[in-house]
Amino acid sequence: MLTPLRILTGAAALALILVPVPGRGQTSTRPSKSGAPPAATRPSAPDWAPPGSDILTFPDGFDATLSDPRAMALAASAQDAMGGLRAWRDVAALRFAFVVNKGEQTLGRRLHYWDRRSGRHRVEMTDSEGRHLVITQDLATRKGEATRSGKELGGAELSSALEQGYGAWVNDSYWLVMPFKAFDPGVRLAFGGSRTREGRRYHLVKLSFDKVGLTPGDVYHAWINSETRQLDYWSYRLQSMKKDEPESLFAWEDWRAFGDVRLSLTKRQVDVPGGEPGLIIRFEEVDLPGAFPEGIFRAGQKVSAAAP
Repeated sequence: MLTPLRILTGAAALALILVPVPGRGQTSTRPSKSGAPPAATRPSAPDWAPPGSDILTFPDGFDATLSDPRAMALAASAQDAMGGLRAWRDVAALRFAFVVNKGEQTLGRRLHYWDRRSGRHRVEMTDSEGRHLVITQDLATRKGEATRSGKELGGAELSSALEQGYGAWVNDSYWLVMPFKAFDPGVRLAFGGSRTREGRRYHLVKLSFDKVGLTPGDVYHAWINSETRQLDYWSYRLQSMKKDEPESLFAWEDWRAFGDVRLSLTKRQVDVPGGEPGLIIRFEEVDLPGAFPEGIFRAGQKVSAAAP
């Protein structure tokens, strides 16, 4: 069974924005076909933004005065290496399977359908007794429906399933697109210094959270390659971890392009204490369609085989 695992509850701290919105001060005009404001009304990039960055405004709720300009510039450069915020804002829908392996064993798999325009979400998984669980919900209200082995759930079982579905979305989507969430409401960015690993120089961005989301005590460091500006690693310390536990470090690998957006499809745990096999998180069945078929956000609607 793959519930929101302790070690995988990464950034469950975030109340993620479901539909990108214009930032403060942006002129309200009809957007261009690309989703960006017309050039005549487009605001200037912040002073700290890296040359050529397409970051113009922040989502409502992000307070730039509480973050370090150098850290914000590094975060923006990592977004640009993934195609830029404008390309991400143009993504209407996202399908992906979140798969966790350790050695030869598959610990769990969850298949997600995320409509970013409407804020609706569907996730399919297998519970601890091998039953197929389907959860559909509105991410803003967290209300929805669920079925287990085709049987509709209600009452406390439904509430539990909806909580599980929301937690899975927060966790799994963050593992896939974290750099695009760097300027979400409540995020605080600080410069975490520089380190060298395997002959490469990295600048670290520390992400912490101001009383938002499910686990606001989590702290992350994004390792930004000083040459490519790509996110090559992230390390984290979760609020549930013991004080003497070392940070977990994952390499972000297997970068692939999906239209104008680039995503890392493999996250590999490195430097595991004791020489134990590390976790490998893979993203499969990744697709960025313009829309999903009608009815997919009904739990009783079958759209795939049972999640293994």
